[in-house]
Amino acid sequence: MTSNKKVVKFHGTEVANVTILYLTKSHSKPDKEILGEFDAKKNPERCETLNIQIVSDYVTITFYKKESSNSIIRRELIPTHSVQHIWVKDLLLSEQSGGQKKDMGSGIAASELRKEDGELEQISLAPDQIVEEKEKKHMRSSQS
Repeated sequence: MTSNKKVVKFHGTEVANVTILYLTKSHSKPDKEILGEFDAKKNPERCETLNIQIVSDYVTITFYKKESSNSIIRRELIPTHSVQHIWVKDLLLSEQSGGQKKDMGSGIAASELRKEDGELEQISLAPDQIVEEKEKKHMRSSQS
């Protein structure tokens, strides 16, 4: 495990960094919520690889001692209902900008994830287009 180079992955793909902004309950005042931030590059945990995934109702952060042997140090779970924003800093954008900060917003990251699932077409339609698509499907089914 190299102590100076930490590999950050988002759904298994290497990225420059991932930052998650989320709400958490205050210990001193349980009725109050405070903003918490998880920054993969700034996280003090000594690990070889960090993999962040959105799985079901949780954002799962897995800390690997050695990823190739699946040696896990620990996992953190953040409920998706408390997540306010996710920033994914892509390696390609970092290299193209000559080291300048360029973040890929959570909307783009979510779109990329949906694209992998084949849902992008359904999600990217405007409401009036969805109605038109449903009408077309209804007309096709009634003609059969």
